[in-house]
Amino acid sequence: MRVPVTFLFLALTLAGFIHGPVLGKDVAREPIESDSASIKGVVLDENARPLVGASLMLPTSGFGTITDDRGRFVLRVPAQRDLVLEIRYLGYRTERRNLLLRVGELLPMRVQMEPSVITVQQGVTVEADRDRSMGVAKIDPLVSRRVANPSGNFETVLQAFGARSQQEFSSQFQVRGGNYDENMTYLNGIELYRPVLMRSGQQEGLSLIHPDLVEHIHFSAGGFDARYGDKMSSVLDVTYRQPRYASGSVQTGLTGFSVAAEGLVDREGKWSWQGGLRYRTLNSLLQSMDTRGEYRPTASDMQMMLRYQPNERWQWNWLSHAGQNVLGVIPSNRETVFGTVKEALQLRVYFDGQEAMKFRNATHGTSLIFKPHPRMTLTQSASLYWSDERERIDVESAWLLNQLDANLGSDNFGNVLFTRGIGAFQQYARNALNISVLAAEHRGQWQSGTGPHFVQWGLRAQRERIQEYLWEYTLVDSLGFSIAPVLQVPPLGSDADTVVQVYQFLHADQAISSQRYSGFVQDQIALDQEGRWRLNAGIRFNHWTFSGETVWSPRVNLSWKPKWSKDWAFRLAVGRYAQPAFYRDARFPDGRLNREVRAQRATHWVLTADHRFKAWDRPFQWVIEGYYKDLTRLIPYEIDNVRIRYLASPPVEGYAAGLDLRIHGEFVSSLQSWATLSWMKTSERNEEIGWMPRPTDQRVQFAMMFQDYLPPYPDYKVSLNLVFGSRLPYGPPDFARPKDTLRMPPYRRVDIGFSRILWGAGTQKPLFQGRLTRAFRSAWMNLEVFNLLQINNTISYTWLYDTQGYQQNVPNYLSGRVLNLRLVLEW
Repeated sequence: MRVPVTFLFLALTLAGFIHGPVLGKDVAREPIESDSASIKGVVLDENARPLVGASLMLPTSGFGTITDDRGRFVLRVPAQRDLVLEIRYLGYRTERRNLLLRVGELLPMRVQMEPSVITVQQGVTVEADRDRSMGVAKIDPLVSRRVANPSGNFETVLQAFGARSQQEFSSQFQVRGGNYDENMTYLNGIELYRPVLMRSGQQEGLSLIHPDLVEHIHFSAGGFDARYGDKMSSVLDVTYRQPRYASGSVQTGLTGFSVAAEGLVDREGKWSWQGGLRYRTLNSLLQSMDTRGEYRPTASDMQMMLRYQPNERWQWNWLSHAGQNVLGVIPSNRETVFGTVKEALQLRVYFDGQEAMKFRNATHGTSLIFKPHPRMTLTQSASLYWSDERERIDVESAWLLNQLDANLGSDNFGNVLFTRGIGAFQQYARNALNISVLAAEHRGQWQSGTGPHFVQWGLRAQRERIQEYLWEYTLVDSLGFSIAPVLQVPPLGSDADTVVQVYQFLHADQAISSQRYSGFVQDQIALDQEGRWRLNAGIRFNHWTFSGETVWSPRVNLSWKPKWSKDWAFRLAVGRYAQPAFYRDARFPDGRLNREVRAQRATHWVLTADHRFKAWDRPFQWVIEGYYKDLTRLIPYEIDNVRIRYLASPPVEGYAAGLDLRIHGEFVSSLQSWATLSWMKTSERNEEIGWMPRPTDQRVQFAMMFQDYLPPYPDYKVSLNLVFGSRLPYGPPDFARPKDTLRMPPYRRVDIGFSRILWGAGTQKPLFQGRLTRAFRSAWMNLEVFNLLQINNTISYTWLYDTQGYQQNVPNYLSGRVLNLRLVLEW
């Protein structure tokens, strides 16, 4: 009997990725008949939707079956014989699996078929590997539901595709040297936005995307084409399912619950709907941190989608989302031990006061799709984004910095020897921000009948209104003296003659009303009759009335799929990516608007080699991608937790270069796994010290998401999410970039989840029977362990000062080890 690698963590990390044949060995079950075995599974299309009526056949023996209305099948086959199973569906390439099963064996199987020719959403016929030629990764949406994920946001799976994140509370991520503001996210063609005022991940709330409603996910880490908008780093394009029948799911656990449902309104299927409701609390995670107190974190949202399609020529869609995140904190004390073996230090902080944040947002969108011709699609859409962010902070703190006894032979080991410094600080804020973005867009596409062209175009008009009130200061005190720099600030609502001496002060009372106009045109051309050479060339423009600047972004993508015995594809992408400021990057640290701000620019050079192959009769993909980004007109910034502070420094130039290696496939039959190793360097030229690392300069990252099951019981599954990130630069919070040359400790995190199928979903031994099993077609229970190894990962630093100008940086750690229990029911 084999030992599952994921239950032995060290063996998994060292051998699991290499010794796939061991992990892929078949699972023995009780005999069904004396001379037979069974296959049980599901057949899916390229977007992970079930294929109804797919044919499964053993040509040599005549055994066969077809899939049901959920794509599922059970097939009894002869045992102890070499067999070839053929899976066929009209319009899809035939899949073949070689089998040799033992008597009584039950083999789980998940088949995802590749179309020979497919029809995209708007009905234009194109070849199936178009996304591959454009360097866009397709991600199985089911994986985001299985992986152990403390935030509950599905963006966690992007770490296996080049994204980087060191914050388990947040859905924010960095891509190839860029920051959080340089990523673009679409949901059903609507551009999404994130909160602006947030200081830490626990303030962010839920990602707008509901994982249980997703049909397919496309992600590009660079070199994307002109149809995607004006960001410098990446694009995430998510589409919800089109309902075919009534179904849904309920998830509940120690961190909250979620509900998703969908169905048809009429028998003809012209009207369909989807809906979702989520609630999350991070209280258990926050209680594991160094700062003790009373936490009241809640995040909730609801969304609804309607679709009406009276015939093949017309389709109308509507999407509405409303969310709220409330965080109340009454801190009491904090104790953090840090330093080295020879010099161990302890910070003790006593708090008085509270913090209260409330972020509300709503997104609405509608689209009308018209096909005047089988090869032409026209889409008219409109969307509205609204947010109201409020922040109230009034916290006083008194701290002691103690020296600990680090002598292992001492009777006083670990106790306080003496106090090195004392001080106090006060943080006060009354901030409010209101944003509304109204957009209207036209998009079209046309496929030539007998020619090689696939043309797409679009025009977009957008109106923005941003209103902000900021009043925030920080007072730093040591031994009764206010630490320089000292600013004279009148308290809010006080007499003008009364002043308070503070260390930092931020004040703004302003509104921005502006318009943006953008558009693009691109053509994908098959350069030969077989479509092995493809050229995608396009250009987009953007004009922002606030700055009066118009930018142009030409982009070219050349792909080649050689006629080799092995399935290889190569891609070269070159393009310019101009990113006009939105709001945060158009504001100085003191709150003033920068009316001279210009669009940041990046030129991407991306070279990709993509190899698809089969090992142990299961599909795999190996991707090697090298890139170089030439960066100009960069706005310097600092990162504190997830808060980005753009500086008043002049624009600078920089670069990012790196190499990504990724493999994903079924290391275990019917279960998808990923592993990515990335090297990257990004720097900018500072006018004082020359070239220096950017705040996102993380040289090495390794990310792995691995799934396995426990033999001889495949109803017991395990998923493991491992992330290692090398040291990130940081510096004191004084808006002086030349000082940001220190490095944080490496980021190391392991989350693991164990699940048991209770009934349905292919299980042979259901644990329950009765009314509940008839009401819900399947159920499973998950036990998740977050931060399995109890590693103190650093997200930022608290800086202490004394009257002599002494500075001490104290790490702020993320959450510790936390358990979560989750129940999932589906109907």
